[in-house]
Amino acid sequence: MSNSAPQAGGVLAWAWRPGALLYLVGLLAALAAGLWADAVFPLRSGTGRATLPTLKALAVAQAAFILLIHPLVLARRAARAGGGAYWCACAVESGVMLAVAVPFYAAAGWLADAVWTDCLRLAIAVAMLWPVAWSAGRAMAGGRVPSAALVVLWTAAVGLPWAYYVAREFVPSWSGAGVLWLLGPVTFVWDAAASRGQTWWPQPIWPILVWLAFAAALGLLATRGHGKRAGDRL
Repeated sequence: MSNSAPQAGGVLAWAWRPGALLYLVGLLAALAAGLWADAVFPLRSGTGRATLPTLKALAVAQAAFILLIHPLVLARRAARAGGGAYWCACAVESGVMLAVAVPFYAAAGWLADAVWTDCLRLAIAVAMLWPVAWSAGRAMAGGRVPSAALVVLWTAAVGLPWAYYVAREFVPSWSGAGVLWLLGPVTFVWDAAASRGQTWWPQPIWPILVWLAFAAALGLLATRGHGKRAGDRL
């Protein structure tokens, strides 16, 4: 994967890069994990599952890639890319990745006894996470808060679900545990991937707004820091 900024027509060239193969591998692995869920995570009760968790597994795989892998890939590109070209290329690439996932959504939704509105709801929830990856990649390229961005992403992807289960185990009466579950991007998309949901949009909406606000703030800090260093080199 080249670090160079795209030239004329380069935004289209960024629509699909070799690093996206990791994304496809993740989608295939998630589909397989959902299909053979009992082998990966057998139920304690010993009873069968009502539906296969294929769509939920796909949701977790996408969220994990967006939060933990894609920002590292983007950081390499952002080190030399111009601001406008970087953001535009990120949007194009993410749109292509979301489109590539459509056949996986169709297969996973059919196996999970889901309907098209369930897949649409999940796609919207996942799409709202991409700006977080863009901003984090820019920040990790040398912005003002590269380490903090990585810590926040890992905390969001792993720490919040862990904190939720710890809270449920040791403080079952604490009502704030539900906030941890909803605020966690991985657990939020897990809920969004439920079969036969009542709406075609993710609910509640406030976790999405929180993460979009975080992405905007982080992107602003990263862009300012990147521009200041570029000026210092002149």
